[in-house]
Amino acid sequence: MEQGYIIEVSSKHDEWWRYNVAVMCEERDEAGKRLDVKGIMDEVAEVAIDQAHELKERPKEIEPHRKVILESAPCHSIRLFVNIIPHSLPLDKMIDNKTKFTAKLLVKRGSQVVSESNFEVNVWGGTTVDIVI
Repeated sequence: MEQGYIIEVSSKHDEWWRYNVAVMCEERDEAGKRLDVKGIMDEVAEVAIDQAHELKERPKEIEPHRKVILESAPCHSIRLFVNIIPHSLPLDKMIDNKTKFTAKLLVKRGSQVVSESNFEVNVWGGTTVDIVI
């Protein structure tokens, strides 16, 4: 019997709270045919329309280095789409000071790690990751 996958997205970036995270998982059979799609949206805040509406500090209910976790049903393989979307501007508005940070994608099947990767996130525009496992 096949097991499902556990997908975890995280970052140690000091301003990780400034980003909404969407994870979509396409579950596939042995032939690569889509069986189902599951997703999660970890929304810290709505995207600010101007500086007057953006968050200036981390909401107390949001863990500083939160993890976004999605579990698939039992399947043969998965295709993941991870979107990291800023909802407000970086605290340091100087463009040259810091343009990227690292986020981590960890995929497990049961207790076994099947994929672990780091990817860069643009502080101004976020990022999108598409990966097949």
